[in-house]
Amino acid sequence: MLLLFKKIFYSFLISIGTVISSQNLFFESGNSKGNINTIGLYANSFWEEATETLQKKNKYKYFEIKNTLELAFELLPKKPKVLELEKGDIKTKGAYGHLPTLYVDKVLGYSFPSPITPPIEFSWVKAIELVNSSLKHLEYFEKNLKNWQNLPLKQKIIYFDKLESLWILTETKYSLASQNIRYLKMWTNQMLDEYNYYKKSNEQHLPSLLALALDKNSSTLGHWEKLRVALKPKRILQPKHLPNSINPRKKEKIIINIVTDIKNKKFIREFEGAIQTHWNYSPWPKENQVQFKIQWKKIKTNKEFLNQMESLNQHLTRFPSNAAGLTTGGLSTFVRKNVLVLGPGKITPRTLAHEFGHLLGFSDCYYRTLSSLNVFGLAILEWNNPIYPHELMCDNNIGVAHSQVW
Repeated sequence: MLLLFKKIFYSFLISIGTVISSQNLFFESGNSKGNINTIGLYANSFWEEATETLQKKNKYKYFEIKNTLELAFELLPKKPKVLELEKGDIKTKGAYGHLPTLYVDKVLGYSFPSPITPPIEFSWVKAIELVNSSLKHLEYFEKNLKNWQNLPLKQKIIYFDKLESLWILTETKYSLASQNIRYLKMWTNQMLDEYNYYKKSNEQHLPSLLALALDKNSSTLGHWEKLRVALKPKRILQPKHLPNSINPRKKEKIIINIVTDIKNKKFIREFEGAIQTHWNYSPWPKENQVQFKIQWKKIKTNKEFLNQMESLNQHLTRFPSNAAGLTTGGLSTFVRKNVLVLGPGKITPRTLAHEFGHLLGFSDCYYRTLSSLNVFGLAILEWNNPIYPHELMCDNNIGVAHSQVW
């Protein structure tokens, strides 16, 4: 990895040196993105291109092994199911119709309040490390697969479980690299397009978050109080498909109308189960005596979007504004206006419930920031919520819908 990194980095320094010699890129005053300097923007494009070039090799190896596995399984007396491979890996186009793969939720809860932890960093420099790691695991698996193929039939059956375990690890590495690439493609562009919005939010709350991270003494109590209101889960939108208020004194079943073009009945049931578990069975609706029930309305598959004759934005205009929507076709999973757009990759029921919270009008209560790594490009940082770490809208891994925020 070090040799690969040096090779790419030296190549980058040579290419960027030409540009630096003709333009003074190191001075932030000359850029149009405030705290994101021009060198970071230029470097980001370089690292993105380098990552995608290596990912092409990674992708080719991935599907080459998949085909070999399928042929090898044909020779076994009882053909095992082909191990779950991520469909389509990086889907910059043509992700419509590809559902995410559901995985088991993590365990619930942790202590309140939570000590702030360093933010999670997403960058192309880290992504290229993930791709390189995935490629090494694929090459190692390929060697083991060839050895397994040379075994007698009885030995193949005996050692199949070991081969399967190794593939699960290999596939996890590949999926992680692919998901990071999709995440970066989507969020870097969106945060640059809406830079002023994110910059204003960061200026309001990031200094206090940093103070909490750096100062562990009791003097940080003032920062806790300052952040308590800012970081509390909030319902910031009033969707047309929901009532203005809920009376907690009486039992009420709220019908959520969702328009969808997803035909997979199993996934629809899983989606309903996620809402039942993480909303209807959580403390918040129990205390308010509220239950959510989804009422589905099916629409036809958008053939124009399927054949890449329409953009995602054009596709979303087909969904009515007076109901929530559920569709596929994103680089990752997100909500745009009243439509939940699913992307390929892995997802948990709790994450689906978190995204459903956006359809109810709730905002995220963790913070996503964009910063420059200079010659290493840009980095997206995700900060946890130290005041409400246990809330569903603050953490889609272990959160629960607690707060009285309706």
